[in-house]
Amino acid sequence: MPVPDFDPVFTGVTTFDESIIRDLLRKRGHLVKLRTSLIISLQNIIDRNCGTRIKVNDIKRLRARATYHVLKEQTPFMPEKLFAS
Repeated sequence: MPVPDFDPVFTGVTTFDESIIRDLLRKRGHLVKLRTSLIISLQNIIDRNCGTRIKVNDIKRLRARATYHVLKEQTPFMPEKLFAS
């Protein structure tokens, strides 16, 4: 009976290419987790300081210049000096 080319039993030994891919996937997972954490943190900061809730999808679409206009529209009671460009 011929021996299959692929041994499904994991031996704990990885090739160099597999370790590179594993490290990249680990880094990607870390960056995804960090991005999610930062988005939720920003959402909570805006909610706490401005008294308004911004959707996560709106936060993802924001850019630095657009943030000024979004916050200014949603928080008209805040002093103008907070929105200085």
